[in-house]
Amino acid sequence: MSVRIKIAETAAEMKDLCFARHKVFVEEEGYLAPKADGRIVDQFDTFGTTTNFIAMEDNRIVGGIRIATSSPAGFPSDQFFDFGPLFQGFSATIASVSQFFLLKKYRANGYRLGFELMGMCAYWASKRNVTHLVAAVNPVIARLLKLGGLEPVAPKFFHDGAGVEVLPMAVDMNHIKGPLLSTIKRQKILTCPENFDREFFLADEPIFCRNQDLQRDYVVINGRIMVYDHQTCGRHDKRNLLGELGPGQSFREFGLFPPSSNQVEISAGTKTELMITSGKPVYDTMKETMGSFPFGLQQLSPNRSQSTMNTHVVH
Repeated sequence: MSVRIKIAETAAEMKDLCFARHKVFVEEEGYLAPKADGRIVDQFDTFGTTTNFIAMEDNRIVGGIRIATSSPAGFPSDQFFDFGPLFQGFSATIASVSQFFLLKKYRANGYRLGFELMGMCAYWASKRNVTHLVAAVNPVIARLLKLGGLEPVAPKFFHDGAGVEVLPMAVDMNHIKGPLLSTIKRQKILTCPENFDREFFLADEPIFCRNQDLQRDYVVINGRIMVYDHQTCGRHDKRNLLGELGPGQSFREFGLFPPSSNQVEISAGTKTELMITSGKPVYDTMKETMGSFPFGLQQLSPNRSQSTMNTHVVH
């Protein structure tokens, strides 16, 4: 099943996020004491300077991470460590990363989903001209963060107030590397309105099947999409490959195809990352804001015939 990463925007999403944190930090790992209301939340979750990313499978939150810029109350990391002296003598725009978690079953495959969450945080920071990321982390995840470029800036210590071990880490955004840098680079495939909504599919996983009623626009960020048409011949169903979509190309479900689109199936040909757009179709929004289409989007437009589509896909 696909996994979606997006910014938590509704009260319901924030409520579920806080319950999911409790599930991991208290019930699964025992790092924190149980809370009466079953939630892990603090004042920073209410500030406009804080952004929470969530990972969802089948509308259930399975992971999260938050990033916060400076607020009147400081940074979430201030309660654990004072990073201020590191940035004396030069101008820096700092963002604090915290509350990173994944449900236990999603920590397999080398924390792939975790890196996608952290990568979207890094991408968010890059779009806001953040120069440095700081984090007061559980030493257990230090190895993962080092793969993205973060390094310890002080020895680990036990924080009496929180009752946990803490390792202060930081990174200059110019030194982001590995999976975090890869995520940032993938997002730069298009010059388009800011969007942090992603969906990830494994190879051969269906994106939508015949007779589904999905109303989303997608832009392919990474991977390849296979588009099939089903034709019934007597009692037999025949599946024909209409074409492929690659990075930079977009499609509107049930808008790209002719009225018989209930016979169309789309699946991931490879491990695939898609950008989800809502509201106006992505190509309409881009045309208004940019005056023209980015590479790839001009090649596919609504209601083209199947034969036209075949001549315009990029291989």
